[in-house]
Amino acid sequence: MDLLSRILPASLFSSLRVPWQESATATLQQRGRSARVRSAVNNWPLLFQRLRSDLSDASLIWNESTRNELREALQEEEEALIASIEVYGASNVTWNDEDFFVHYRSLEQEVRVGAYYLRFVLFDDFDVEVLGSGASRFLGQLYHSFLTEQNPAVKVDCLLAMSKVYKRWSNQPFDSLTLSSLVRILADTDCSKNVRNALIDFLQTAICNPVNARNLLSFPLFIPSILQILSSSMSSDYVQMDWISMDKIGMTIKCANLLHVLVSRTSSKATNKIVRPLPLAQRVLSKDERVRQVVWLLLLPNETFLCRMLEIVEILLQQSGCCSFLPATKSLLLYLLINCVDFSRSIQSGSEQGEAVKDSLLEKAGKMIGQMWEGSENNNSCTCKIEVQETMLDLIPISLFLLLKKEGATSFVRTLSSERKDVSILWTRSMRERMSQALKLHLCRTLREEQEGKIGFERMPKIVYNEHIESDWLGCEDFGYYLSHLESSSSMVSPTDIVQFRQLILQRLADASTGLSTQAILLSLLANIMEENHVLQFEEDAHAVKQSEETEEAGKEDSSRFAEFKILAGLLKEDAMYQEEAGRGGGGGNRSPSRERMMVQMNVMRVCRWMVKASPDSSSTVSSTVSLCIQLGIADFVDSVLKQCISCMFVSRKPGEETNVLGGSTAGDSVDSQSESDCILQLTLAAIRFASDFARYPEGLNRWEREQGIVHVLLLCLQSDHSDIIQAAIECMGHVCSSQLLHAALIRGHFHLLLLRQLLRDVFAMTDGADRVTVSIVSIRTRCLSTCQALYSFAFGKHNTQEIQEELVCLLTAPMLERLDSAAEFLGIFAAEHRTPDLVWGSCNRRELRSLVKKTFKHLNVTSPQINEQPPSWPSLTGSPSVSEESASMSNDIAKFSYSNICNLTRVGGIYIEIFNDQPNWPLEDPATLLGKLFDAMAHGVEGNEMTDNQKVEAMKAALNIAKRLPSSSVLSSPTRIVLLADLLPAQEDFWEQEVLSGDQGSEGTSANSKQGKWKLYVLVFELLAVGSQDSRAAKILCEQGVAQRLLGFLNASLGIFSPSLCLDESHQAEAFDSSASCRELKDCLESVVVSTLRCLRQVSRFLPSQFRRLCQESYLTVLLLLLFKDSIPMSLRAEAASSISEFCTSENAERMKEYLKMVCPRHLVSELARPRKEDNQILHVVLAVDQDVKTEESEWNRDDCQEVLTFLCESRQNFSWEISRLSYLEKQESRRVGDYLIDNLNILLKEGKDQSQLIKDPASFFRICSEEVKHNTDTNEAIAEWPDGCERLKQVLESLGWLARGGLVPRSVWDEKAICLVPSLMKVLSAMSRSSHPIRPSQLRQIMRVLLPAVSCEGVSEFFRIPDNVRSLIWMVMEGSRHEDAAGEEVLAASVHILAAMMRENSSIVEVSEWKLPGTDGVCSSCFKTASCFPS
Repeated sequence: MDLLSRILPASLFSSLRVPWQESATATLQQRGRSARVRSAVNNWPLLFQRLRSDLSDASLIWNESTRNELREALQEEEEALIASIEVYGASNVTWNDEDFFVHYRSLEQEVRVGAYYLRFVLFDDFDVEVLGSGASRFLGQLYHSFLTEQNPAVKVDCLLAMSKVYKRWSNQPFDSLTLSSLVRILADTDCSKNVRNALIDFLQTAICNPVNARNLLSFPLFIPSILQILSSSMSSDYVQMDWISMDKIGMTIKCANLLHVLVSRTSSKATNKIVRPLPLAQRVLSKDERVRQVVWLLLLPNETFLCRMLEIVEILLQQSGCCSFLPATKSLLLYLLINCVDFSRSIQSGSEQGEAVKDSLLEKAGKMIGQMWEGSENNNSCTCKIEVQETMLDLIPISLFLLLKKEGATSFVRTLSSERKDVSILWTRSMRERMSQALKLHLCRTLREEQEGKIGFERMPKIVYNEHIESDWLGCEDFGYYLSHLESSSSMVSPTDIVQFRQLILQRLADASTGLSTQAILLSLLANIMEENHVLQFEEDAHAVKQSEETEEAGKEDSSRFAEFKILAGLLKEDAMYQEEAGRGGGGGNRSPSRERMMVQMNVMRVCRWMVKASPDSSSTVSSTVSLCIQLGIADFVDSVLKQCISCMFVSRKPGEETNVLGGSTAGDSVDSQSESDCILQLTLAAIRFASDFARYPEGLNRWEREQGIVHVLLLCLQSDHSDIIQAAIECMGHVCSSQLLHAALIRGHFHLLLLRQLLRDVFAMTDGADRVTVSIVSIRTRCLSTCQALYSFAFGKHNTQEIQEELVCLLTAPMLERLDSAAEFLGIFAAEHRTPDLVWGSCNRRELRSLVKKTFKHLNVTSPQINEQPPSWPSLTGSPSVSEESASMSNDIAKFSYSNICNLTRVGGIYIEIFNDQPNWPLEDPATLLGKLFDAMAHGVEGNEMTDNQKVEAMKAALNIAKRLPSSSVLSSPTRIVLLADLLPAQEDFWEQEVLSGDQGSEGTSANSKQGKWKLYVLVFELLAVGSQDSRAAKILCEQGVAQRLLGFLNASLGIFSPSLCLDESHQAEAFDSSASCRELKDCLESVVVSTLRCLRQVSRFLPSQFRRLCQESYLTVLLLLLFKDSIPMSLRAEAASSISEFCTSENAERMKEYLKMVCPRHLVSELARPRKEDNQILHVVLAVDQDVKTEESEWNRDDCQEVLTFLCESRQNFSWEISRLSYLEKQESRRVGDYLIDNLNILLKEGKDQSQLIKDPASFFRICSEEVKHNTDTNEAIAEWPDGCERLKQVLESLGWLARGGLVPRSVWDEKAICLVPSLMKVLSAMSRSSHPIRPSQLRQIMRVLLPAVSCEGVSEFFRIPDNVRSLIWMVMEGSRHEDAAGEEVLAASVHILAAMMRENSSIVEVSEWKLPGTDGVCSSCFKTASCFPS
C-alpha cells in the first residue's frame, strides 16, 4: 500500500478508501491449496476503474499520458532489477521499493497548490464547498504560493483563487500580518499592473469581513496607496479628453468600489444621522489633503467611476459637513459637480441603460449641489451657502441662479445639462459650451499648478453671457423674467410673483428714461398678466385689504392704488399733449402718432380696466377705484379716444389719403395704412371694454350719463364691419342698460332691432354661410351669446318696458322670448330647426325675420358724424339717436307681423295644439292644467277671439290626447266642462240632413265641407265624453245634466241612418249613403259618434244601475239589441253593443238582464253574452254567432228566428217592459227540449256519430230525465193507443235512451234505480206498437231493445215479465226481428231472444207455450222457445 501511495497520484490512491456497497459481501480468495476467505475493505474496483478512465478535475489529472508515464517507469524499474539479478544473482539482490517514485512529466506545467490544481480551481464549475474544513489550510497554501512564486501569472491566479475561496469562507478573518504584507505589495510601485489588479479584487473580497476592513484601515499605507492608484489615471490635459472606457480604467473603478465599500460600511450604523466620532474610513479621508485628492478624482471622465466617486463624496459631505471643507475645496467641488453635469451630455443615451446611468449621475450631482446650497442646518455659523451662491453667480446666468433658488438642485441640473428658452430661463447650447470650455480650462490649469507644487487656489472669473441682455431682464432677488418672451406668453408668470412683478413694471414705467417702445411692451405685458390672472390678483388684493383693515392701514392701501393710477394717467397725459401739439401744428407736416404710442394708449386702458375689475369686493374700495379713474381724467380720455376712433371708422376719407385716429394725415408716416387700421381697431376695442367694465359701477354710470353720447357711439359700433367691435359694443350696452337715462336713449335708437340684425348675421354665418366664414366659429358663437345676454338685459332688465317686450314677442314669438333668459339655450334654438308643440322656429323664421329687419331699417335714420367735420366736436353725440317720421308706421308693421309657419297655429297654455296633435306622445309638464286651459279656450276663445270650428277640432283633439294620459277622475272633474261639451253636441235634427248624407253635393260642396268639420268636432266631443265617463262622479254629472238622455236620443236616431227600416218616424227615414268620398267620411264620423255614445252610456249604466233601468225604459236596451241583431249595422257598432250587453249581464242588473235575454235570444247567445270577458275577440265571436245559423243539441238559430227577434224589438221599442213572454221560436224549441237538450237535434248528432261524452255533459241526469219523460207519456194507455200518431216526442226520447244505453256512459246504479219504472213503460210502448196498424221500423225496435237489454238484469225487473201481455210483446219483437234481414232486424232478434232466455230461466214453470195462440205464428213461437231454451245464460 505504501508503494501504491508513492507511485500513484494521491487523489487516485484515495479511491481505495471510498466506501462501496458490495464491500460487505465481497470476498478475496488466495490461490493455492490453503486458500482462505476474508472480507474486502479497500475499494479496488473503483481504483481499477479510474486507472482505466480519463479524469480531469481540480484534484486529479489522469489520462493516457500519465498511464504511459507510469507504465514506462515500472518497466524501467523492472528491467533494472532483472539486470541486477542477472549480474549479482537473485539471492544477492533486494529491491529498494521505498525509494521508488514515478515522475509524471505531463503534469509539470500544472500549478498545484496543496491537493488541487490551481487552473481548475479558477473554473466557474469548481465548487468551493468540497474544501470543507480544509478551506483555511488551502487559503494559507495559496497565500504561501503567492509569496514564493516568482511568475506574475501564477501570483495573479493565486490571488484570484483566494478571492473565490474567501467569498464562501469569509467568516474567518485574516491575520494582520498577512494583510500588512499584501498592503505593502499594493504600495510597491514595482508591482505589476495585473498583480495589483488581482490584489485589489482580493482586498475587495476580504473587506466583506469587518475585522479585515478595520485592519486594512489601520495600515498607514492602505488609503494613500488606493488614492495613488486613482490619481495615476488623472491628466492635466483634460480639455482634449473625451471619456475613458471601462477597459482603460478598470483598476481605477475597482479602487473606487473598494473605497466606496469601506466608506459606506462604516456609516451604516446611523443612517441619515451625523456620526461622532467619525468612522475610521471617513476620519482618514476627511483630512483636507485626502478630501482634495478625492474631489479631484471627479475630473476623471467615466460615468461609472463618477457615480461611485460622487457617492463617496456625498457620504463625506453628509457626515463631515460642508463646513469642514476648506473654501478652496468647496469651490473646487462645486466646479467639478458642474463639470459632471456637463459631462453627462456625452453619455450615449440611445439605450435604456445609458439613460439610467445619465439620470443617476444627474441625480447624485444635483443632490450634492443642493446640500452645499443649503449649507449645514445644525451649524448656525455656517457660511457655505453664501460662498456657494457667490461661486454660482460667477458660473451661470442669473436666470439659472433663480431656478436653483426656487425649484431646487434637481431641476437645476436637468436644465443645466439641456437647453431651455422661456420667459424665466435662458440657457442655450452656445451658453452651455461657453461655460464648459471656461470651466475645463480653469480646472486643467489649476490641476497642473497643483501637480507642479504651487500653493493656493484661485476662483474662476465671472463668465459673461452675451445672450443675457440686462434691458430685457426684469426681476428681483427672488424671480425674474425676459420681457421679450413674456410679451407673447404672459401666462407663464408665476401667480406668486404677480404682485411684485406688477410693482416692478410700474416702477420702470415711472422711470422717465424708459423709451416708448419699452413702455408699450411693459404695458402690454402688464395687461396680459392682469387679464389672465385677475382672479388671483383679486384674491391677493382682497387679502391685502383685509390685512390693512385689521392693522388700520387702509390709507396706505389707497395711496398705493393712487400712485399706480397716477403713473398710468401720466402716460395718457403724455399722449394727450402729443395730440394737442399735433392739432396745433396742422397741415401735412404734423407727425401722426406711431404704432407704439397707440399701443401705449390701448394697454393703459386695458390695465386700468383690470385694475378696476380686480379691486376687492367692497363698496368703498370699488367706489374709490372708479373715482380715481374719473379724478385723474382716465375716463375722459377713454371717452375722447372712443369718439375719435369711431369717427375715423365712419368718416369718408379722401382718395389716396388715410386719416389717423387723431385726425392727422398719414402721409409720410412710417406705419403703413393696414398696420394703423389694426391699431385703431385694437384701441377702439380697449376703449369700449373699459367703458363696459366702467359701467358696471354706479360712479361709472353717472359719468356716462353726463354725456349720453356714449349711446350714440355704441349704436354706431353695431353698424361696424368688425366683429370684435360689435361684440364689445354689445357687451357694453348690456351694462349701460342699467341706467334709466341711457336705457331710454337705447330705446330711441332701436337697440333691440340692431341686436337682432347682428344676431341674424352671425347665425347666418354659422349655419348657411359657414363655408365662407374666415373667422372662428367659436368667436362667432361667443358674440352671439353676448348679443342674447344684451337683448335680455335690455328687454327684461332693471328698466324693462312693456313696449319693447311686445315688439320682441312679435319679432321672436312668445316661446322664444321665454327662453331668452338663458343665452346658450336661446342661441341653440335660434340657430337650429325646431318644430315641437311648445316651440316652432327654423330657417323659415330666420329668413322672414331678416327680411322684416331689413325693411324696418329702411325707416330708421341713425345720425352719423358729419363728413366734413373733424373730431372731437360732434353735435350729434350729445343728443339721442334721431327717430324718423315713419317710426310709428314701422311699429304698426311689427305689431301686425306674423310668421308664415305660425300664423295658422293655435297656442293654448304654451302649446301649439296642431303640432301637439301630430306629436301626441310629447311630454307635458302639467297635463291637467293644460287640459283646463283647453276647455277655457273653447269656452272663451284665444286672445279675445272666438275659436273657429277648425280650431275647436284641434283643441278637442288635443284635449282627447291629454285625457288619455290622465286618470279618468281628472278629465270631466267639473260640471262646467260637461256643460261645455254638451253645448258642443249636435242637435237632434242634424242626424236627418238629407243633403249631407246622400245625393250630389253640387254647388253645396262648401256647406258639406262645413258639415264635415262639424261632424269631426262631434266625434271628438263624443270620444272625450266616453273617456271622461270612466269616472263615477263624471257619470253622475252626465245624468244630472241630462246628457245621458241626449246621448240615448242620438243612439235612437242613428238607427234610422244606418238602417232606414228601423226608423220610427217614416218622414225621417234616411236614404242609403252614396259612394262619394264626403259621404264615406261622414259615415265614418257618425260611426265613431255612435261608438263613443255606446261607451259613454255603458259607463253611466255601470256606475248608476238605477239610471240604467231608467234608460232601458226609454228603449236603451232595445236599441242595443237592434244594433246587435241587425246585420246591416257596421261591425264596430254591433261589437260595441254586444260589449255593453255583456257588461250589463255581469252588473247589479245581471239577473234581470239574463231573464229578459232568455225571453228573446237563443240559449247559446245568452250564454255568450253572460260569460265574463276574458279574451279580446270574445265580443267579436258573439257578433259572428248572431249572423250564423246554429243547430246544436242545446240551441237553434236561423235567419227566420233573427227576423222574429227584430220584429219584436221594433214593436217594443216605444213600449219597453221587463216582463215579457218567450218568443214563439223559443216556445217551439222548448217543446222539443228534454232537459237542456233539443232532443231531435241530439238524436241527429248521435246518429251522425258524434261523441256522447262531448254532447251530453251529465249522462246520468239526462238518463233520469228521459226515463221520467217516458213514464210520463206512458202513464195512460190512451196517450200511446194510436201509435205512432201523437207520439213524436216519445219516439225521440226513446231513441235518445237507446243511444245512452249503447254508449255505456250511464252508471249501473242509475240503471238499478230507474229500471223499475222504465221497463213497464217500455213494455207498454211495445204492446202499443204490436197493436198498431202502421208498419213498424226495426230501428225503432232496436232503440227500445237497447234499453231493455241492460235493464233485464236489474233487480226486481223479472216480475214484470211474468205478465203474459209483456211476454206476448217480447214474442212479437222476435217475430218482427225475424221478418227483417237488415242489421237492425238482426240486432232486434238477438236482443229479444236474449231477453226471452233470461225470462225462461227464471219463469219456466209459469209460462206455458201452448197457451199462446198467435194467429199464424205457432211455428215461429215454437222455434223461438226452442232457441231460447238453448240460449246460454
